[in-house]
Amino acid sequence: MSTVRLLLLGLMATFSVAVKCRDNYKYNVYLLFDSSYNTSRTDWNRMKAFTSKLISTVDVGPNKGHIGLGQFSQDLEPIFDLSVYISKTTILQEITGLRQLAPQRATGQALATVRQLGYLTNSLHGSQADAATVLVLFLGGPSDNQTLAIREATHLRKEGVQIFVVTYPVNLPEAAAIAGSAARVILLTPLGIIDNLLLTLLNLLCT
Repeated sequence: MSTVRLLLLGLMATFSVAVKCRDNYKYNVYLLFDSSYNTSRTDWNRMKAFTSKLISTVDVGPNKGHIGLGQFSQDLEPIFDLSVYISKTTILQEITGLRQLAPQRATGQALATVRQLGYLTNSLHGSQADAATVLVLFLGGPSDNQTLAIREATHLRKEGVQIFVVTYPVNLPEAAAIAGSAARVILLTPLGIIDNLLLTLLNLLCT
């Protein structure tokens, strides 16, 4: 087993969130990773571990959860969209296999692409009507153009997309502006805060 996978499993073991979902719940979630290599390797792996915990907790399928995955540095690189009903195992493998790309952190451009192409709002990309629609943005540091990032996030929220940002304390002001509330910013330290906010996210998806 690789060192990275062992680290991810170890980090996942520190999370203790449990939530019971209703039988007929469904959701649309797009996981958007900041793949700038300005993020430290340890922090990068912690972001992936958090995502793996989320995926391991919820149901995925045509009439349940639709999950999309993308990463960005200079440009958005879609991995799969909501219409691809792949197994949890495959999703976790894709997350584990993500690699850091480049020094740029063009968050605003990535959010604009998600919005303009309807990755979370267009049924052609697998968006379900009458379902919680959530963008989970993993942000390793300040965006290259914070004004653009906040503006595009505001447009997404007006379209009914709820945004959570997983980041670090130093980046809280921008993250709160993107999410629309500091309550939807998930700080990767300390672990207790991660558990509390992961529970908030899971309750949103499951109830």
